[in-house]
Amino acid sequence: MRKRSIITVGLCPAWDITCYAAGLDWADHKPLDRQTIVAAGKALNISRALAWMGIENTAAGLWGLQDYDQLSLAIHDPLIHLALTPVNGRTRQNVTVVDTVNKREMHLRAQCNLAADQTIDKLSDDLTAMVHSRSVILFAGSMPAEHSDRIIRLIQKLQRKGARIGLDSSGPAYKQIVESIPLMLIKPNLEELSELSGRPVGNTAAQIIGAARPLCERTRYVLVSRGKKGAILLDSKRAFSCRAMLRQRILKSVGCGDFLLAGLAANLHVGPEKALIAATKAASALAFGFYPEMSWRQARQKIEVQIRPL
Repeated sequence: MRKRSIITVGLCPAWDITCYAAGLDWADHKPLDRQTIVAAGKALNISRALAWMGIENTAAGLWGLQDYDQLSLAIHDPLIHLALTPVNGRTRQNVTVVDTVNKREMHLRAQCNLAADQTIDKLSDDLTAMVHSRSVILFAGSMPAEHSDRIIRLIQKLQRKGARIGLDSSGPAYKQIVESIPLMLIKPNLEELSELSGRPVGNTAAQIIGAARPLCERTRYVLVSRGKKGAILLDSKRAFSCRAMLRQRILKSVGCGDFLLAGLAANLHVGPEKALIAATKAASALAFGFYPEMSWRQARQKIEVQIRPL
């Protein structure tokens, strides 16, 4: 029997360039205190989270041919197998400027530049060749609305091979995919759940369940991230709420949803309750700054969570 495999897929990856300097203002010419360049995107973040939890996975999706060699140098975790589809062009660069004195940031985001009919078809061929009936495929990150029909056909092609599909995105393409085809899992935050349901959704269990339950007619599991309140996981009949009990200062919020999804997808085979506990601990580890300083084993032992049926 072939082992279960998790494949992450990003259609709009990026290099995240973060520049740190002290006391910035318009028209300044200042030397940087430091700069980081990271191969990024939600799909790669999920792959990193899985690897930290000791889960072997494959990172797939699109990447620019002109900087593919640079990607190979940037991702060197033995548990992450790079299988991204190289396409003509360079991967976009997102820039964050951090003023370390005034404690403020500016985020400059480039538009998705690699997704096109031809490149999605090439990705479809590559993914179809690697999936099997025990594959879990997590599509994560931005999805260009003009290619949503093609993305739907890609997902359907993978489903015909027996793959189970999870999706974490936003915008019109996300909504069209969720409404068009059955999925194993989606992970909206409150804003995205509002988009999917067509009405504002407050951060209460009743409102979240009321908005998410109709989505379970097509999607088996809906995982809603709630910030400090943790997360709610529901299917057509059950719902569970889980949050960390450790009183700890939140150091980071960006990326916590990616760790939440990674923890859930990696553990759904042992049941939704245990999976939600693992997911909440993984997201909390990032929020509290335990990742990457601690091992996953250390972090999950340190973080206590409360889970309850709703």
